[in-house]
Amino acid sequence: MARKFPKGFDEWVQCSPLQGQENNIAFSTFANERNRNGGDVNAFPAVFFQAVKNNERAVSQIITINDAANQTDFTFPYNEVLPSIPKDDETDDAHILTVNSTNPNVSIKGAAIRTLNIHSNAGQFDIENCYIGFLQIQSGTTQRMVNIKNCWIGRLELTSASVDSLSVGGGGIAFIKTPPPDRENPITGTASFVDVLLPTNRKQTQLFTGTQPYRNLRSHMEKLNNGPMANMFRTLELKSERKESDKKLTWLLNGLYDITSGYGSSPGKPLIWLIALYLACTAMALCYDTGVTPLADDQYVGWRANLNNENTGHIWRAFFLPLQSMISPAGLLSTRNLVVAQTALGGTIFSIFGLFMDALVFLSILAIRKRFKLT
Repeated sequence: MARKFPKGFDEWVQCSPLQGQENNIAFSTFANERNRNGGDVNAFPAVFFQAVKNNERAVSQIITINDAANQTDFTFPYNEVLPSIPKDDETDDAHILTVNSTNPNVSIKGAAIRTLNIHSNAGQFDIENCYIGFLQIQSGTTQRMVNIKNCWIGRLELTSASVDSLSVGGGGIAFIKTPPPDRENPITGTASFVDVLLPTNRKQTQLFTGTQPYRNLRSHMEKLNNGPMANMFRTLELKSERKESDKKLTWLLNGLYDITSGYGSSPGKPLIWLIALYLACTAMALCYDTGVTPLADDQYVGWRANLNNENTGHIWRAFFLPLQSMISPAGLLSTRNLVVAQTALGGTIFSIFGLFMDALVFLSILAIRKRFKLT
């Protein structure tokens, strides 16, 4: 069964926030007041966010994280686990959360945020177990690492040179917007997407917009020489095109390419199909056509004698016929082969199977070449 986004996520992203008092809170103002009154500077972030959370007078919180009190670690301490999606009569943890800070580390965990804007030059962002409607990462002037773990994001927007290192694991992202391929790359260093749901059709999420975002990302990954990620986005691109195609032949060939080799990204998949097809050919030979040995008896010496054995020869021929059909599919009906099919129908079927097996070997070689960039 195809993976989908959580129930109610699309509606939450697309609906308008509740109307009511809007509370615009800046951390610097809060920290300065607390600093004048004394207190543990390291505890300011937790106290600040708890105060925001407990402010029931504000329906929509607009929170700004900026420099104050020389904080080195800023944590959004709501939950350690993924929260529930806010219902119609519930408020988000933050309507708009803007991070504009040069602090080395910013950590956001377990929150439902309608819009998260990152404008800062902070060294590392850790975003974990969150629902985010819109995540925007603006260009920075220093190296920036962004780690996203088990988050469901409606829209991720990366501007040019906005991230040095991007790591995404678990969860899903409905739509990723990046600059066009002819513009500056949004990622200047490493990029990794592991076990992330990136949709290829609107059945997975109504927020899916089409194939172009994956084309842009593939182009950017190719410029970084990031082969695994380029292959992954190429696969997503082709899967999206298959869903959009209205031509049956194109749809069929696209699907076969996916099933047999993962669109050329999996060297092992064709080999698995090759083994399965070889065993199927062997079983068919044992049941219907074990073949015959057309050459003179004196030609079957050494290991070849097994093919002409009165007791076990039919088993050896059943295993040998598929191998011979793969090596020489067009010549299986020739009397110069060590073993030939007993019937013309059997020979034709083995020839067809041989062509399919050759195609699988070819797909595996292409995938290996593509994976390791062999020329």
